[in-house]
Amino acid sequence: MIAGQGHEVAVAYTLTGTLQMPMGPVAPRGQRISLRGIQVLKIENGKIQRSEDYWDATTFQKQLSFNTPEEKS
Repeated sequence: MIAGQGHEVAVAYTLTGTLQMPMGPVAPRGQRISLRGIQVLKIENGKIQRSEDYWDATTFQKQLSFNTPEEKS
């Protein structure tokens, strides 16, 4: 979904993937990630001047903590 007013635009997205490389102290064990977020863009003169993303870090950390997709259920 995309919504905008004036010089600001908001884009809703869902990031999905599978952890295949170490992410800081988290070892890859096939953890599946599905994270909803919003990106807010400020546009001036046809160019992006600022980009901010908002998403739930707690949900992301919980998804990384499971060893395999089967352990999540």
